[in-house]
Amino acid sequence: MVQNAKYEVGLVKEYGDNEVVIVLNEKEYHILLNDDENEILQNMLLHEGIDYIAFDTEKEKIIFDNVLGMREINNEELKDIHEGVTEEGKAE
Repeated sequence: MVQNAKYEVGLVKEYGDNEVVIVLNEKEYHILLNDDENEILQNMLLHEGIDYIAFDTEKEKIIFDNVLGMREINNEELKDIHEGVTEEGKAE
């Protein structure tokens, strides 16, 4: 798992109606989204095929800014990061 102070990368388990469930370290976070956040996340999930997201563990909030300085699309080492992870976010 990528860590940078309070930021970690979590798996999007469920998404719908301005709400998302993020799994991180075997814990589920239910996050309400405003309309802008919902649109960004929908684009990431449906159009870019990204199913993990940066998460602020202190504020329990999704980070849409590029604070970690990385994107799966542009980082060859992370292109298959979702492989080997169960629905619960555990390594297989």
